[in-house]
Amino acid sequence: MPKYSNIVAEQDLKGLREGIRNKYQEYHLKDKVKFPDFEYNSSRANYQPLKDSFEEEFYIVRGIDRINNNIHIPSTNTLALIYSDTTYVPGKKILNTCYLYIEGKSESVFKTTSPAIPPSIPPRSALNNWLKACFVVLVGLIILTGLVTYMYHPLSSTAPASRLIIDRPSDGQLVPRQLIAEGSVSNATTVWLVIRGVKSSRYWVQPEAKVDDRGRWKGHIYIGSEDEADIGLRSQIRAFVNPVKSLKEGDVLFSWPDAQLSSKTIEVIRGPEKPN
Repeated sequence: MPKYSNIVAEQDLKGLREGIRNKYQEYHLKDKVKFPDFEYNSSRANYQPLKDSFEEEFYIVRGIDRINNNIHIPSTNTLALIYSDTTYVPGKKILNTCYLYIEGKSESVFKTTSPAIPPSIPPRSALNNWLKACFVVLVGLIILTGLVTYMYHPLSSTAPASRLIIDRPSDGQLVPRQLIAEGSVSNATTVWLVIRGVKSSRYWVQPEAKVDDRGRWKGHIYIGSEDEADIGLRSQIRAFVNPVKSLKEGDVLFSWPDAQLSSKTIEVIRGPEKPN
């Protein structure tokens, strides 16, 4: 499997896009209902069947454990950027997953083929003693974990999240299509940013923003599409902490999400792209 630096040749990305198309076509020919044809444009909603084919390939066809793995399934937002933004280069983990998807490695690459050896079954009395010992050890570990947590975990971590603020961009600011939002929050680890056009009924969930030890967070946001017709588009931005329903990058909502904490609404105006 190829190694990647931060800079990937355009020819490599072109081959990546074509390889993903060809692999998805195999799924389309097998099941045209579950994996329909779609337009490879900037609309994130179009790419859900393609994302589903990634999950089918790794978790069903190859039988990879959904939790314990090194697979990084690209979101619908990432897939849309791969095909609509020629300057966008995915991270190394996403690139490696895309090439694994294209290459069609056999299941044996990810799972051992050695026959399982059934454990010997101890006598009933020995088994009972063994279970009791395991129970005692388990209870001891739970108590020890609780004590360590009580002693070393800051009391402030149990406090509710508060003071969620968006510092950047500012209200009324002229912004490019892609920018970094920044802000601060107390007693939180993750901030979710949600964008909507002022005249739109759709609310787009952006990549999650991690909070550092100082309570600062940064997150990428995307305002509109590459189409110049979106220049001048007014959009609203809000930040959320601990949403009632789990969110993921690329989700399309039809209202602001319910959450434990939300920021004030920031309204920005889409301007032309900044020169490189």
